[in-house]
Amino acid sequence: MFLIGTGDSRVTNEVRLEGVPKAAQIASYAPDNSLIAVSSLNSDLVSLIGPSFRQQTATKVGSQPMGMAAFRGDELFVACYGDGSVHVIDIPKQLAKHNFRADTGCESLGFF
Repeated sequence: MFLIGTGDSRVTNEVRLEGVPKAAQIASYAPDNSLIAVSSLNSDLVSLIGPSFRQQTATKVGSQPMGMAAFRGDELFVACYGDGSVHVIDIPKQLAKHNFRADTGCESLGFF
């Protein structure tokens, strides 16, 4: 993942995602900027990265995670395209606490 400065649009830092063999898929930011979640279609992981970009946790979810719903309290919902599951990550514990079946090809989520 590349960090780009807003002033000059230059790459200021690069963060390698732990356990992710290829490029990441989608990034989602917590409303208070305390956490970035990055999905990887090429692994079964969601990377949870702190604001310093020095601390990260690879959280196991279903097959081919893609879209994530907006952060909701202490939870993050992750759509897994490959197996049609939705995994709910407990943000403070940085673990998937439960999941449920949506449908194969599930790739986007949202709250209204």
